[in-house]
Amino acid sequence: MDYYSLLFQKITNYNDSTVAPEYLLVLNAASDVVLSDSMLKSKGTFELLFRDSSKVSIENATCFNNQMPFGFCNTFSATITKEQLEIISKNPILSLNAFGILATSFKEKKQKEQQKIATCLLND
Repeated sequence: MDYYSLLFQKITNYNDSTVAPEYLLVLNAASDVVLSDSMLKSKGTFELLFRDSSKVSIENATCFNNQMPFGFCNTFSATITKEQLEIISKNPILSLNAFGILATSFKEKKQKEQQKIATCLLND
């Protein structure tokens, strides 16, 4: 795999303002490898390592295959708490490990952009 996309999403219930927003962390990894059926039915963990050497583990992540024109995209997704998103907004992610099978590192400059996005989602 040689292309990774780390995304954050905020899901808001506009019909009921008393429902707290839900936050998602999604890692897309371009690949010519398809995840096995046994992987698709399992739950896993995201482990985030931050610049200050702190770590956050995010449980109950899921994974699935996305067909793309160039092959496949393995997608790993997890619901994160507002508190976890606040940590991400203040401290750059140096590396991410998904399910113990996929690990990648990130350039700090790019993570500063991600921090701005996380901050916008928290302030929206």
